[in-house]
Amino acid sequence: MSKDKKTLNTGSVLVQLYKDKKLCTKVDNMLDEGKTYDYIIEFCKEQGLSISKASLTNYKRKERNLSRQVYRCYNSLISALKTT
Repeated sequence: MSKDKKTLNTGSVLVQLYKDKKLCTKVDNMLDEGKTYDYIIEFCKEQGLSISKASLTNYKRKERNLSRQVYRCYNSLISALKTT
């Protein structure tokens, strides 16, 4: 399998998860609650999404980075509003 094809397949699982807002929210909640990856993977499988531990790790990392960016942006906005 070519590197491009492998990257596309891995990314597509995350895209599928992001597009399913209900499942995405449930996965976020389970990660926040400290559910095991095996538990979350089994849950996703029951919902029709086959996801690996590596993909789940990538998802968690991307979500946490996004959360930090939103938090920093929010704090900057609040600071700017306080100075006006």
